This record gives sequence, C-alpha cells and structure tokens, in this order.
Amino acid sequence: MCGIVGITWRDPELVERMKSAIEHRGPDGHGTWADEHVTLGHRRLTILDLSERGAQPMTRAFAAAGGRELVVTYNGEIYNFRELRAELEGAGYAFTSDSDTEVLLAAYAHWGTDCVTRFHGMWAFALWDAAERKLVLSRDRFGKKPLYFRLHDGRRHAGPGGAPALSFASEIKALLADPACPRRPNERIVADYLYRGIAGHSAQTFYEGIECLPASHTGVFDVGTGAWSVERYFDLPVGDRKVGFDEIREALSRAVERRLVSDVPVSLSLSGGIDSSAIAAVLASGHPDERYTAFTTMSGESKGDETHLVKQLIERYPNLTLKTNPLAPDSFLENYRAIIHHMDEPFVGQVPYVRWEIARTCRENGFKVILNGEGADELAGGYWISIAYFLSDLFKGGRMLRLVRELRALAETKELGTVVPTFLAVALLPAGIARRQGDKRYAAVRERFGLRPHWGDTAAEIAELKGVDGKHMLKKLATEKILPHLLNCNDKMSMANSVEARAPFLDHELATLLMSIPAGDMVVDGRRKHPLRESVRGLVPDTILDRRSKDYFAAPTRKYLRDERMSGRARELFADARSACFLDPAKVLAEYDAYLAKQSKAKNFLLRSLWLEEWMRLFDVAA
Repeated sequence: MCGIVGITWRDPELVERMKSAIEHRGPDGHGTWADEHVTLGHRRLTILDLSERGAQPMTRAFAAAGGRELVVTYNGEIYNFRELRAELEGAGYAFTSDSDTEVLLAAYAHWGTDCVTRFHGMWAFALWDAAERKLVLSRDRFGKKPLYFRLHDGRRHAGPGGAPALSFASEIKALLADPACPRRPNERIVADYLYRGIAGHSAQTFYEGIECLPASHTGVFDVGTGAWSVERYFDLPVGDRKVGFDEIREALSRAVERRLVSDVPVSLSLSGGIDSSAIAAVLASGHPDERYTAFTTMSGESKGDETHLVKQLIERYPNLTLKTNPLAPDSFLENYRAIIHHMDEPFVGQVPYVRWEIARTCRENGFKVILNGEGADELAGGYWISIAYFLSDLFKGGRMLRLVRELRALAETKELGTVVPTFLAVALLPAGIARRQGDKRYAAVRERFGLRPHWGDTAAEIAELKGVDGKHMLKKLATEKILPHLLNCNDKMSMANSVEARAPFLDHELATLLMSIPAGDMVVDGRRKHPLRESVRGLVPDTILDRRSKDYFAAPTRKYLRDERMSGRARELFADARSACFLDPAKVLAEYDAYLAKQSKAKNFLLRSLWLEEWMRLFDVAA
C-alpha cells in the first residue's frame, strides 16, 4: 500500500517534490526511476514482503517474455498473487521476491493489459513498457485506490517532437507540486457540490484540467505520439437469480479470507451495523484461535453511537478486543482543515472525519491494515432510496398486495416519510412536473444563498432517476453516485494516517453475487438487505440483524457547527471570501446566524460552503 507519482518526461527533481507531497502514504521507504521518456516515483508502506526486494519502482526483464524491460510503480494489494505466481512459474517465469508487485509485472509480461481481469484486489498502478514506449495506467474495479492525471498540451513539458505529455499521482496535491499546474476551480463540479451536495461522481475533479482515471478502466499513453486511450475492462453485471443464504455466507468468507493476506497484523473497523458486524463475525468465528483488534467511535449521541451493539458482538467473540475513540468537538475543530488537506477537495457530510478518527486510532495502536464494511449498503440494498425504487418496481409490476404489505411494514419505522415521496416521484410523477419542481427547488437554493453558477441540467437528472429500475439504481449507487465518494474518503483518511483499508464486500465475485439477487428478495417486510441479514444469522446477534433503523458511524456535526470557535472561523472566512465567485458570503452568514438561533436547518449547506472556502484557501485556488 503506497503512493505513486510520475511524468512522461525526465525530471527527477520534480518527482521528488511530488513524492514529498504524499509522504504520509508511504513513510517506510521511497524510490525514483527515470529514463529519457518517463520519471516514476514511489512512497512505500510495507505490507507484503517487508524486505528491500519489494521496493519500488520495480524493474524486471523476464526471460520468459523475451527479456524486455518493464518498470512499475504500484499502490494496492493483489490478494491472489500467490496463485497467479504459481501459474506464471509454470509458464517459465522466475521470481526474486515474495511481493505481489513482481507478480503484477510478470502478469503484464505474460497477458498484457488483460492481466487486470485476473486480479483479486485493489490497485492503481503505472507500468512503463519501454519496448512499446507506452505508459499503462490502471485502476481497480470499484476504484478503491485513487489515480489522478493531467494531460499537458505540449506547450510545457512536451514529449518527443513536441507531443503532449502526461503526469499522474495517487493524490492531487502531488500534481500541484508542479508549478506549471494551474489551480483553477472546475465550475461544473463546484455547482454539483453546492446545489446537489454530491462529490466524487465524475472523472472530473474540483480542479480544472485534473481528472481521475475511472474505476474498472485502463489507460494507455503513447509517449511518442501523445495519444491517450482509455478502455473499460469490467462492468458490474446485473443478474436475476435465486441466491441461497449459504451461498452469500461462503462468498463473504472467501472475500474476508483473501483480505488477510499480509505480513503485518490485520485489524477491524467495527460499528453496530450489519456490514462490519458480519465481517467481524466471519473473521472471529473462522479463526477462533487468533486474536483481532476492532476499532470503533463513540459520539455520545442517541443517533450514530452504536457502542452498545458493538459490545454485544464483542461479548459473543472473546477473541475480539475493542478499542474506542470518543469523538469530541475539540478533535474535529483541530483536525478538519487537515482532513480537507488530505482529501484535496471539499467533501460531503461527516464521513471523512469519522474515517480519520478510526484510522488514527488504528495507527496509534500499532496497526497498518484495517478491514471495513464499505460497499454492502450499495450492493445489498441498504439505503432508503433502495426501498423507494423497490416499491416503484412493485407498483410498475402490478404487485399491489406486496406493495401494501411493504408500506405497512415501513409505517412501523421512522423512514416512511422519507421513502414515500421518492417512491411517488419515481413511480407516478410525470417527468415534466418533476423537472419543473426540480428547477423551482434549485432556483430557491440559488436565491437563498446567492449562488453564482446556474443549475441547468434538471432534465438529465430527472431522466436518470426515472429511467432505471431498482437493481440498476443499486448499480448506480455502487459505481457512480455514493460509493465512489465514500471510497475516496476511506482511502484518503486511512492513508493520511499510513493505514491500508480493505473492503471485503467489494470483492468482485461477492459483489457480482449480491447483484444477482432478485429485487423482490432485497427488501422483505420493510427490512433492507434481507439476504445479507439472513446469510449471517447465527453468527451475528439477532439484536443487530433485526433492527429496522439504519444508523452509521456518525459525528454530531450540528454540535460542531454551533461551537463558537466554528462560528467565529466562519465570520473570519466570509469577511473576505475567495468563494464569493460561487456564493454570496453575506447570505451564507445570515443563514448561519439563523442556524445558530435554531431558525434554520441548513446545516449541510453551511458545512459545504465552509469546506469550499477552506479548500480554496488551503490550495490557493482562484477562479
């Protein structure tokens, strides 16, 4: 697990600066490799093969592949590397280390860019094929590891003969280490953030000219011509077949087992929810003679603090040891600017802060690897929007008795008022009316906060929401809407603390199995994730499995926002706001005063406006 950087020209000094910007991703070592065409850099966090034989950038020339030189800088883990190594040894490849990095190089030498289809794991890598004079960039199926790039137009850092060039890095701040990299905001992404409260939903970033290689894609850059091509190698399939509970449990067990491949101890991130509890139970029951440490947070709030449920799981499995981190306003106010710095961009909600605290506690206790439950909500139907689309499917399919039964079950929860409006909008509301309502809603937001950019894509938004069924909405949640931002937060916050986070639910075989479950089986009697719940029945306490509400790792951001230190900081920021090119600082402060007086519920927008302003200052961004 590491940080990678590189450029398609020779400049070791620049690459050293890029590496220094992401030292936190790899404090255990670093390296640089250069020829006349490329310069590659690496920061190392030792997880597999702790010796110098696993150091990077790694260069190999395999006799079995004609002896051509290959060089790679790689971030991630290939969990099935030992099985692949045995297969490649059978084909004549010889290895000098016990690292997955060397297996990656041999796999490319043997199978070409198709090698990624054989990998179980997470990765972002850049591989220099000197014979072909091409740089290959690849990112794992779900985008668990980030990979940013910038295409240079030839006026600066030109390739041979003035051809365009490319630079890449694990984090945007490394690209910004190049003085030639502009720091202009991407107005489209900022508008999405302010109006819709979304981020990480596009290959574009908050920076104009800097993009993220999409998950499940491989890009090839020809240094001779400057040609850049990108191809998808995996598309999450949507199936419809009966899937047994035992089948799900077995697939989850395999996914967890794969993610124990490590030469350092593995720990757990644990909330009182089904997802992380399932992983902890599978791990603890499968390895009763091994001890594992689990980390959780405590907010002291009625919502989001699930410590009592966590303790029930710990009591069932004595080989689990629990470490807790009490969230506090002091910690949040002390660290939120550091969190924005490590995210490189403004973020949505409180997810990064909680992930930060979990990773920090993990590292302080001497661990470098942590398992988490990321991905289960998106793939197994854990969000309220999943229920809304499921109800819409029932209505459109004429299954009225089942629809009434599910609505009655939902009436017993606190979420009926949230689910039903979306269900009605998707199932019944004509697209034209939905569009007019959306335009009216966005106009109100624009007026209320004095937003400068216009919102003008309501038609496309409505068409997208009304044009898919429940299963394809799950796919969108997993590949476009929610999970990409969560994975970005998870990576940045864990690596900010030099910790590697692994997500068993995003094992592509398990994910494909979950996406094969018929929509009608996903929600039963108002309970989301029904098949997943039942698959771990007997392993996870019923008090966790049978709860109807959905909580999550949460921080009391409303309390933080009302802290006088935060309100004082807001007045300081918006007295001379860089973000005035996007919003009206006076209107934002007036809304903040109303919020402090408990006359406004605009908490989420106020946080977004604060993070936007802090981001522009931290990274010297100017329109």
